[in-house]
Order: sequence, then C-alpha cells, then structure tokens
Amino acid sequence: MKRIQTSRADAKTVFDSIGGAMRNGRKHQNATNYVAMRNDVHQQLDEYDQRVNPISLENLVSLWPNRRTNMDEARTAHDMYSTSKNEIKQIRAELETLNGGKVIKCPICELDYYVHLDHYIPREEMPEFSVHPKNLIPLCDYCNTVKSTLWLSHASRRRLIFNCAYDTPSGMMVLECRVTHILNGFPVCVVDYKSGLPANSAVSLECSTYHNLRLRPKYKAEVDTMLKTEMLRVMGEYADNSSLYQSRLDFWNRKKNIYRSMMSIGTTVERLFNDALCNSPILDAWIVNSLLI
Repeated sequence: MKRIQTSRADAKTVFDSIGGAMRNGRKHQNATNYVAMRNDVHQQLDEYDQRVNPISLENLVSLWPNRRTNMDEARTAHDMYSTSKNEIKQIRAELETLNGGKVIKCPICELDYYVHLDHYIPREEMPEFSVHPKNLIPLCDYCNTVKSTLWLSHASRRRLIFNCAYDTPSGMMVLECRVTHILNGFPVCVVDYKSGLPANSAVSLECSTYHNLRLRPKYKAEVDTMLKTEMLRVMGEYADNSSLYQSRLDFWNRKKNIYRSMMSIGTTVERLFNDALCNSPILDAWIVNSLLI
C-alpha cells in the first residue's frame, strides 16, 4: 500500500459550492438544512484538516452522534456527495492529474485500477465529511466494497484501515510468500505475515488493513498465476539455452539473482512473487530435480 497525492480543493469551498446550488434551486428542499448546519460543518471541516498532521482522525466526534437529533441536516450532508456530480467530477479529475492519469492503480491492494472514490471516514457515520476532498480516496471495486463502512474500532478507538492520503507506509514488507507444494505440475504458494515484525503503529495498521480487507487470499491467487506463467517461461528458457550453464542449479541460481534484485521494487504482489521465487526450498528442489529434466 502506498501514499497518494490528495486533492488541493478547500473543503469549505466545496461544501459551500454545493450548498449554494441548493439555495439557488438545484436542491431547494435542502436549502434550509444547508443554512442551518453551515457554521457547524465548517468547524468540523477545520478540525478534520487539523487532525491529519500527524494523523489522528480517530479522535473526531460526529456532529450528529444521535441521528434522531437534526436528522434532516445529517441526511442532507450525507446526500451532498451523490447529488453534486459536478463538484465530485472535478475532485476526481484532480486526483487523476495528481496521481498519474485516469489509470490509477488502487493504492491499497496495488492490483486493480481505481473505480470508486471511497469515503475514508464513512459518510454513513460522519456525513459532514461527505464531500471533504481529502476524505475521498481512489480505490478499486474490490477494496471499496470490502472496506464498506469499516475504518475504526469503536471499542478501542483504533483505526483499522491505512489512510492512503496521510498515513506513512512502514517501509517494510510485512507479508511473505512461500511455495508450499507442487500441484498438477506447478508450484502453489501461501501468503502470510512475517514473523518477528516490530510492534509499531505503522506495521500494525498495515497488517490490520491486509486482514480486514481480506487481501492475503487475493495476493495468493495472483502469485499462483504468476508462478505458473514464470515456470513455463523458465522451462522454455532452459531448454533453449541449457548448454550455456554448468548445471540446472547454475541456471536457477543465476535466475534467482535476477529475481532477488527486484525484491525491493514494484507493487506488493510483485515483491511477494519475487520473494517466493528466491526463498522457497520446495521450489528450488522441484526445479533442480524435476522441472527441467
């Protein structure tokens, strides 16, 4: 998972732009609610911005903790996101410009392309942040769907999901990948947490994100496919060039040097793939003793 560039739009300006359209008739039925809540929401938006450096969004308290009070205002704030297509379109376009164009890899899983703007703090929980530009994170369909309204343990007040706008990655690979057996002529892997990980907040948050978004099975399936493709390529390469190597072991050790040079770069799944290729004794034995006969 990685950091992204966030929208530079001012939250209060976006909120007032949508609210102004309500007052001018586009959503006239909500105009009274906008006027009534404007000052309170502005204060909340300011507090959000103050709690991102260092990030402490878990300490925010909802403007409407009891929806029976001011229910109409909460509903209006919640619906601002879905009824303000022009403003959200502008935020989406800016995020694309800042993060490499329309084809943005999901910053959580790094597998699929982004489709949705996820509300990091769900608008179902704190609707006052429904259109806060910095609360909108581009995610793929899978991560957005599984995350849903999850972001916080209300019992411990501990955030459960990495915030791609403000959290700093640990810089570690907290997952590892190993080949466990050979099935139908091809290696099968397992993806698990590394042992002996440091007990710091960055590592804990990343592990929590992988767990709660159920990403390990997704990575395993992807790496299994990549391994099958690579093994077919390796077999062909050795068959065509076996005379250049002293032995199959010599050939494989040279290949592993190439994989090893790429272990610290690329996406999470690419690093897991190279990890499996370099550090799996079962794979080593299979290749040297049987695969390339």
